[in-house]
Amino acid sequence: MKIQITFLAVGLLVGCGGKKDEPAGGDKTSSGKPVEDKPVVPSGPFAEFGRNDDILMKFQGAWVLETGSLGHYEAWEIKGNKVTSWDGKKEQTRELQIDAPCAAQVVEKSNGGSSSNHMTFVFEGDKLHTGMGDAGIKKGDKILACGSGKIFVWDGKACVAHANMFGRWENEATECKLEGTKFTAKRPGMGNMSSEFQIAGDLLLDDQMKRNKVEKAASYAEAKTKLETFKK
Repeated sequence: MKIQITFLAVGLLVGCGGKKDEPAGGDKTSSGKPVEDKPVVPSGPFAEFGRNDDILMKFQGAWVLETGSLGHYEAWEIKGNKVTSWDGKKEQTRELQIDAPCAAQVVEKSNGGSSSNHMTFVFEGDKLHTGMGDAGIKKGDKILACGSGKIFVWDGKACVAHANMFGRWENEATECKLEGTKFTAKRPGMGNMSSEFQIAGDLLLDDQMKRNKVEKAASYAEAKTKLETFKK
């Protein structure tokens, strides 16, 4: 009888530990909000500029935005990391992969393989800036900038260009320069190819990104209706 009681006590302790470590109601972000599917992804080398799971939470809901190519608008509904999109002719289901607080990939899986479109963005509070163009974030003396197909990190002295190569991060030293509110980042190995940003507060936007139209919708159905207005 004494052995049975001891065993029961140990079992209760293990059970309590399991409940403490596992969040109820599915996966949650650091803010405590539930996320569907499998949304949480590693923050990689850019966590100091924002957590990827928190950024994914900002994407939740319905949007009308420019994506894929200049002037190509779609209505999106994002639940977890699942993207349902409508371009006015066909509907697709893909996945949103956050690479950094200013870069993501929209991944389409088919026949055992996958393809992806890269996406540059930045959030101004809950307002989303995305589409053709470059964007970034300033945090103190440090800058995270996404442009020219690279993710640049500048600490005020040294600059490094990062790239996600099929799930493996590669980086290379490069040249970055801050002149007043203008930030320039040079893509290594590409001659004079560079991205130029204007800093406004804690955001970096190039002229193209400033002009982009992005609108939050109350529902996917409303986003599809608004899509027709964006195309005009």
